[in-house]
Amino acid sequence: MVKETLLQRALPFDLPKPVAQPRGEIYDTGKPYTLPLNKEITLTRCVGRYTNVDRKLWATLAALAWDNLATKSIHEARLQDIARLFRELKAGRNGTEWLIASSRRLLASRLDWEDDEEEGTVGLLCGLKIKKQTGQIFYQFPAFLIERLLDNKQFSRLRLHFMIGLSGKYSVSLYMLLEAAANQQRPVIELKIDALRDALSVPEGKLLPWKHLREKAIDPAVKEINDNPTAAGFSVECEPVTRGRKVESVRFTVKKTDVRREIEKDMTRKKAAKESAPAAAPRVAPLGDDDALALIRKHAPRMDAQWILSEWRERANAAPPNNPAGALVNFAKKKYAENKHHL
Repeated sequence: MVKETLLQRALPFDLPKPVAQPRGEIYDTGKPYTLPLNKEITLTRCVGRYTNVDRKLWATLAALAWDNLATKSIHEARLQDIARLFRELKAGRNGTEWLIASSRRLLASRLDWEDDEEEGTVGLLCGLKIKKQTGQIFYQFPAFLIERLLDNKQFSRLRLHFMIGLSGKYSVSLYMLLEAAANQQRPVIELKIDALRDALSVPEGKLLPWKHLREKAIDPAVKEINDNPTAAGFSVECEPVTRGRKVESVRFTVKKTDVRREIEKDMTRKKAAKESAPAAAPRVAPLGDDDALALIRKHAPRMDAQWILSEWRERANAAPPNNPAGALVNFAKKKYAENKHHL
């Protein structure tokens, strides 16, 4: 079997350093994996045939590539491994053909953004290659999207395993929307009906009456999240906001679980302790043989300097001292004291 050779290319500009890193193990559901995704990506509607399965797969591909986003232009994974993870979380079908179809939809979908400084459009993937014999998938993210992925000063910490396990058509979209609000000082998000339809990626022309939108999209998604608040990290209350008899917007109120609050408090304490801890003393440069022999001859005169140095090196290799010169002086003095009556 011929091993695939990847032609990696340097990214075209300096990339930001992310302020938050993932936690957990992506393929180990016993160690829940969280992805700190830029809130703009979380909240922006993607254009294209972008299904809930595609959202899950794209987040998984981003997670698998995370450690190499700033250094590699091509990433790879095994379709069988991804399919196994989805099946374990009750979210995948047999085989890998559905993953290939989802990958192709990602390649045809795009993300539009606009803020105070700029607006832009970027594809969710810009390259895709699948090796039929090995089941390897090679994929690329556009440079502009990598820049936004790594610029996560404002982020939502998505619980990837929980997200993959969601089965409702609109549950994934609503979960991503609510996670973006969970860490706000006031964890409430209120959206006009049209904005909510966009956020949930409701197909154009579908679920137009409020009753249908609530019954087919909102209520099932809220129920699925509230059925497992421990895994989600929060529960949610949903309230329509009306003017007269017309529903104008929907207000979601997020409440973190007690377990999540304790975990976050513990993380905050550890971070504060780390930041307040005194800086470690700088390591002293290694001691060269000439300098070492000079110190030995000064503090252990008439003794075999090479022998003392050899003995000390063996000890120092086992337990490297912070101050090599000081440690060697003490060692030489000790050897001299032990043997001076025989010199």
